[in-house]
Formats: sequence, structure tokens, C-alpha cells
Amino acid sequence: MARSKRRANRQAEKPRVGRPVEKRNKLGEWVDAHGWTRQQLAEALGIAFGTATRLCSGARRPSLEMAVQIEDLTEGAVSVRSWLEVPAHTKN
Repeated sequence: MARSKRRANRQAEKPRVGRPVEKRNKLGEWVDAHGWTRQQLAEALGIAFGTATRLCSGARRPSLEMAVQIEDLTEGAVSVRSWLEVPAHTKN
């Protein structure tokens, strides 16, 4: 019985929705702050969901064209210049 109480208390404290976000960059923070999903971002930019996820986590840097598109979409909150900190995508 004590075990089920702990489980109930843990669930009441913080509802879990999806996997936790481990790291985010400016784009990821903007998406979260505006209540968007990664899927909505992907559709708005015309890219795959996985690509949107990698862009939001900083695992991938967009092309110059995509960076301009992101800057326009975010109304300058995520500038083209902000992507300079993200390492270039390399194929191994």
C-alpha cells in the first residue's frame, strides 16, 4: 500500500508528458515559449520532424536559407547570427 501511495504522490506532483528535453538552444526555447510543438515548427518550415528536433536541440545547424526562414518565422528572436555557435553538421 505504501508503494501505491508514493506512486500516486509522485504523479500528483508533476504530470509527465513526453520525453524530457535535455538541451535546447534559442530556437528550442522560442518554440517552447510560444506553445508550439516540434511538429508545428517542422510544418511551418517545410522540414522533417527529426530535423526540427535536431535544430531545436542544437545538434544541427541550418543552411543559410533555413536560418533566414527561421529568423523570419520567429520575427528576429532567433537571428541568423545565433547559429554561428552551433557546430556544422558533419557526415561520418
